[in-house]
Amino acid sequence: MKRDLDLVRDLLLALEERHSGHIYPAKLKVAGRSGYEVSYHLAILEDAGFVRRPEVTITPGSVVSGRAIQQAGSSIRMTWQGHEFLDTVRDPEIWRKTKAGASKVGSVGVDLLWGLAKEYVRAEIKERLGISLE
Repeated sequence: MKRDLDLVRDLLLALEERHSGHIYPAKLKVAGRSGYEVSYHLAILEDAGFVRRPEVTITPGSVVSGRAIQQAGSSIRMTWQGHEFLDTVRDPEIWRKTKAGASKVGSVGVDLLWGLAKEYVRAEIKERLGISLE
């Protein structure tokens, strides 16, 4: 399956909207996307360090159901890095410019895409505030 950066952004936006800070992947729905697409992209977001599953620790002697362990281990939350990336590409116009710029050079990885988005944000800051961030 090919990585879909629009879906990556949509998933991060959806995760951020969760008041609890975490969600079970099976409950995360994105309009027009299959469960397979969502699951795959959540897995690669985890690979990239943008989301993670909480560690499950059990105190010796405690009684915990297998279902509770399974549920705790299967929930996901966004990491600091995930929030940072999302904050950079949140603005729809910045996202549009970033994708357009990336398409001019062909395929780029997330690090380069993120760097490109940061440069567009810096340009917006300079234009709107007259401040140059170097």
